[in-house]
Amino acid sequence: MRTGVWAGFSLVAMTCVGCGADPESAPAAEVTVTATATATATVTVTATAAPEASATAPDVPGAGLEQVSLEVADDGCGVVRGETEPYDYDNLTWVVRDESGFEVLGRNALGETQYRYYQSGTYTVQLQAFAGDRYVAVSETVTISC
Repeated sequence: MRTGVWAGFSLVAMTCVGCGADPESAPAAEVTVTATATATATVTVTATAAPEASATAPDVPGAGLEQVSLEVADDGCGVVRGETEPYDYDNLTWVVRDESGFEVLGRNALGETQYRYYQSGTYTVQLQAFAGDRYVAVSETVTISC
């Protein structure tokens, strides 16, 4: 009798002892072959404990960031932002959107306290900063007409 394992399968084969080479002269023999298949599955489950709820700030990225004042300039086309010191914003950005809501400009605002959009039309402007895994608003949204 021979036994072997191949790629997760067990195979047992029995050999007929005393059987002749000529099937006519061989006594009737019974051979049993057993095949056993074994399957293994690995499942990985990741669980994350929920943080404790805060009574003062919702669990929203940017909820703890100070808001920056944003005003429309006298000409109606420019915007002026308030000071950000001593707050440390990650990637403070001017975000300008057209009347359809498409973002037409995303520009670094860290070194600038005022900005004027170059193309005529009506736009909304907002300051955003990176918090957690995305950009969040850190100012109100104002409308300009250039």
